[in-house]
Amino acid sequence: MDSARFERCTFIHCRWEGHFATQADIIDCVFVGRMNGCVWFGHGPDAQGSSRRNVIEGNDFTATQFTANVGWRQGFPISAQTWPQGYIPLIDGSDRKE
Repeated sequence: MDSARFERCTFIHCRWEGHFATQADIIDCVFVGRMNGCVWFGHGPDAQGSSRRNVIEGNDFTATQFTANVGWRQGFPISAQTWPQGYIPLIDGSDRKE
């Protein structure tokens, strides 16, 4: 995804495997299907070594089947998304929800 912006998109049974979203804005999107081996970042490094805050809000993951290989890193805004019932996403490297 690199420097991409997705607004109000629906991703149906996309192949989310080995995917790293370091500098993507994802707003009000719907994700349907299996997600395996992905890492999603709340912000990513830029060329000067600082970081760009990604806009990630209002996404619907309720129809997503997550494997244990999905990671949420660097301040991914957990509370700004909708999750499947019973799924508790954790920020990598942390034992708490954000």
